[in-house]
Amino acid sequence: MRRLWLFVFIIAWLAGAGFTQVPRTEELLALGRQLGNRYGNHIWPRFSQTPFPVLLLEKAGERLFCPQIIPEGFNFIGHDIVTDCQVYHRADNHFAREMQATFFPVGRFPVVVMGEPELSENNPAAWTATLLHEHFHQHQMSWSGYRAAVMALDHDNDGAKANPAISYQFIYDDAKTVNLLALLAQYLTAILREPDRTIAIEMAGSYARLRPLVLAGLAPEQQLYFEFQLWQEGVARYTEIALSEFAASDTTSVIGNEIDFAALAANLRKDMMQSLANSSLSQQKHAYFYSFGAAEALVLDIVNSNWRQRYFESPLSMAGYFAAIADIDGQ
Repeated sequence: MRRLWLFVFIIAWLAGAGFTQVPRTEELLALGRQLGNRYGNHIWPRFSQTPFPVLLLEKAGERLFCPQIIPEGFNFIGHDIVTDCQVYHRADNHFAREMQATFFPVGRFPVVVMGEPELSENNPAAWTATLLHEHFHQHQMSWSGYRAAVMALDHDNDGAKANPAISYQFIYDDAKTVNLLALLAQYLTAILREPDRTIAIEMAGSYARLRPLVLAGLAPEQQLYFEFQLWQEGVARYTEIALSEFAASDTTSVIGNEIDFAALAANLRKDMMQSLANSSLSQQKHAYFYSFGAAEALVLDIVNSNWRQRYFESPLSMAGYFAAIADIDGQ
């Protein structure tokens, strides 16, 4: 009887997550590719054209889907009809099986590196959202000026160049920093909860004027790191939400497995709002930047979604977009 109830519970959970059956990882990869192709350009210019190689970390070995170059140490194993990718394999395990990241592991092109859902402890819907998040990092890193812009950020007192995404040690439990960011977070959540767009736009103007005054309380290197994380990780989280919301408006069932994208988008928004309203930088640490940056991007959308057209014109910071709002609002 216990086994029967366990079986019923698992089936009910899968249905609640939006699946009629457990999808294979290849199906989730194909789903991510189709979402990017179908909706990407609605959000970001040329996002749908961004290459989407994925290094899938399995219990034994690693499979590389749709590589832009043929890497050393991998053997070609064939064409996968589900993802429509050429697939390569290596037997060695080079990365932690639960990894979810995007970087340059096999050459000069950014590759999404992810453990299978059961290895990275995500349900299929959450795993797909993370796949989209990482694909947006590929879009960022495919920008021709990305590496030079990132390496130009200097956080070393001796003047040496360093990658701020890796080297800078942000102090997450400093009371002053926590309180300053909590103040801005309160404004962001209030704007996003306002149902009247005209009022929300007025509130966004107030936020845009307050933002630089509050952030002036951070040390210069903290501001640089903070802005970079909002631009990179926060906007990637925003892209998860935006793609899910676009997909929610489409009733298409992909590869025989259905995800409730409306529920996924709602959960992503709910998690973001709860993160900013009920938690703090000291509690969440680096993850706090994901919610903060996503909220700022959603506020920018309320004012004028054309900010996305200028994403690479004002790189590594969200400050310029809000400065533009403050200038317009102050006229």
